[in-house]
Amino acid sequence: MEHANGPVTISDDLPTMPWPDLADFEEIAVPVAEAIKAERPPGVRTVAQEEHLLNDARRFLDRLTTSTAELERFGLNATVVERLQSSRVYYDAAVDAVRVRASFFWPLSRLLYLLKGIEELGCFGYDRWVARVGGQKVQIHGGNPLRSDEDLTSLMREVLSLTGVVGSRALSTATPIAESTFGSLLRVSVAVKPAVALASDIQMAVRFPQPTRFRFLDDFVREGMMPPGVAHFLESLVTGRCNILIAGGTGSGKTTMMRVLAGMIPRDDVVVSIEDGAELHLEEDRGDGQPWVLLLYAFTTVPDVTQSGGKQAGHESGNGGIGMRDLVKNALRVTPDRILLGEARGAEMVDMVQAMTTGHDGSMVTIHADSAALAINKARN
Repeated sequence: MEHANGPVTISDDLPTMPWPDLADFEEIAVPVAEAIKAERPPGVRTVAQEEHLLNDARRFLDRLTTSTAELERFGLNATVVERLQSSRVYYDAAVDAVRVRASFFWPLSRLLYLLKGIEELGCFGYDRWVARVGGQKVQIHGGNPLRSDEDLTSLMREVLSLTGVVGSRALSTATPIAESTFGSLLRVSVAVKPAVALASDIQMAVRFPQPTRFRFLDDFVREGMMPPGVAHFLESLVTGRCNILIAGGTGSGKTTMMRVLAGMIPRDDVVVSIEDGAELHLEEDRGDGQPWVLLLYAFTTVPDVTQSGGKQAGHESGNGGIGMRDLVKNALRVTPDRILLGEARGAEMVDMVQAMTTGHDGSMVTIHADSAALAINKARN
């Protein structure tokens, strides 16, 4: 992968930027990050700790600005405190630097957390990275802290082992593909040989949940994405307990639409969400201090690590894994009022249709299809 002149570039047509670094914040970031790590219970490594890093960084920096003892503890001078107090830009940059340095993803966290507005990150080998930032693709070229595909693979094995990872948690020649969600932070699809057919030993794609500007149907109307009449019609479908099939291509906003519609479900309805990788996050604040769904059971698939019959995660192998169809059947046992199925792709649609017509009115399903007619055809098949 290395040439005499340095790492391979992806394309001369793409703009290039180096790996972002901590610039002048190493002096603050390293000792504060070590203090955050020291607070963790021995041997405990969780996704929740990673999610709390922003708050932890702010907490420690705020203590620095109010306590001389804390300043001396970290060996920092008064100039640092003055800049933290007087410059919001400097304070925010310091928070980011601490978060990056304390992250379980370090040094990959330099890409994950320092690229503002990052939407997707593609890896075609340890030294070939492309990020989508603000809707534009840019290749990351220069300043790479990783030294080999093996270096990156080892890092990914470590982070996949974190408690709280949803989806695949193993990455080996026996289980060469892992699709996993790290809480509200990101979703990773990573593959290693023998599943990788190119010269590199590892490839992966990282998706970042974007702060949605769509919380209510009125937001779609305001953005000019639907007329008021359609918004009223969709609201009537939810309150009238009609079953809804949400169709669209990849990245068309199916999950966003389901989340917004779910936020209109009556608060006393018991809802089950079923996904192959958690993306809905209906337990989170919808923007008004309330969760999208109040009474929620949230289920996700469990990989089959036995590799019985060569089947992969999320499919009904019958030996160790829990697939979508298993979850639909299990959902009926908790007597839900409504079932939300994220991305129907197989036989689970049969069970879902049966559930919709036997006392679970008002359920919703998303499906990959480019038109309403194709969606109905796929649902039938």
